[in-house]
Amino acid sequence: MILNKMREIGQRYDQEHGLTRELTKEIFAFIQLEKRSDYDLEKFLISKGLTIDLWKQFTGDFFNSEYKNQFLYDLLLKAKIEKGIKILYTTNNSDGLNELIKKYEISNLADAMVNSIDISLIKPDPVFWQKSYEKAQGMIANLSTEEVLVIDDSDTNIESAKNMGFSAIKYSATEEVHTHLIEILGLVSSG
Repeated sequence: MILNKMREIGQRYDQEHGLTRELTKEIFAFIQLEKRSDYDLEKFLISKGLTIDLWKQFTGDFFNSEYKNQFLYDLLLKAKIEKGIKILYTTNNSDGLNELIKKYEISNLADAMVNSIDISLIKPDPVFWQKSYEKAQGMIANLSTEEVLVIDDSDTNIESAKNMGFSAIKYSATEEVHTHLIEILGLVSSG
């Protein structure tokens, strides 16, 4: 639902500061798996040869690059209203989630949410998907894995979701993906 320019920002910080994708993922996992104090984060960053100022600059650029995917929001809202589809929002966003929900006015879309910080797991961990599936089963009795559609923009997350038996679509803002989603959700295109 919320897109960002993480790839471009990550490449720039890797080239300019040696903040590699692997290191960034490790830091985000450290933050997302449980609540951490600023002191804990700073100590962890120092152990990785980074400063808190560089991390704040990086995350500032990253969060400022976020934007609401209006097409996907409108499509899922239409599916929810017209088809009674239940929406489970999964995220590794952790502490900033409430701010994003308010900023992008998406609270009316999700019937339930699974946030990594609440379960101490992050996507693509299979247990993250299992916990998400259990939450969905709480909304829909006798829900099979084949009835779950995961929409994500990460190849890794898509593959792990498919390994759990879910249907999964890698999201990209292309007409082909949009048409495919409209068909899968059983909606009629409005354009």
